Amino acid sequence: DHQETAQQGNYQGCSLVVDQALIVTRVPDEPSRMYYHWHRDYFNSFYSKVRKQIAAGDVHLAISGKYTSAKFFQQFFTISPFCWRQTNAIPAGTCFCTNPSHDSAAPPHPQALGATAWIVYRLGLPAHPKLTRPKLGLISRRQKRFILNEAELLHVAESMGLPSELLPLEEMTFFEQLRAFRETTILVGMHGSGLQNAMFLTPGHVVAQLIPYKTPGAASFFKAGPGGTYMQWQNTN
Repeated sequence: DHQETAQQGNYQGCSLVVDQALIVTRVPDEPSRMYYHWHRDYFNSFYSKVRKQIAAGDVHLAISGKYTSAKFFQQFFTISPFCWRQTNAIPAGTCFCTNPSHDSAAPPHPQALGATAWIVYRLGLPAHPKLTRPKLGLISRRQKRFILNEAELLHVAESMGLPSELLPLEEMTFFEQLRAFRETTILVGMHGSGLQNAMFLTPGHVVAQLIPYKTPGAASFFKAGPGGTYMQWQNTN
């Protein structure tokens, strides 16, 4: 049984002993497919459950059951420095220690941080970036709900003296995304999961959601992050 744990010095029945603890999790269908649900329905609560364990030392992470997509699993690096794997890929007879036999190089204070702040910390980004002037970030979708006049919007913003950046999230690494969000004070985007990233903006930010024609209930999905202001525009024709 790969989930068997070996107390320090007690390895009876183990064909392989791993000197770290094991965390097993199951990712539901919607969080594996949609970024909005990834944070709202899974990752934040998962982090709150395991942060004491990752404070004690490095851990291994295994995924049980089936999942639809692994596209957000890259964020598991904030939980474990090792590659995640499926439980059925762990050889039988493997035992994981509950008491590491050496000092761990785990980060010092995950218990003191919420999930958002912990992700920022693990990426090595500043907790309180010094932003000297406003900056607009425009989320550019590549598959649906396009903003047809993206270039025009950016040109208008720049002509008003507002530095602006196009954010094609599907083409950016997770680090590139968060670095951009930490430098953004005004986030604009069409209704969709990308606006969930408002949680990574600094206090004093503005989030503007563009709502497509005949999209009932869209306004209830998103809000500004801590210390931010939410605005919306509704397409009526």
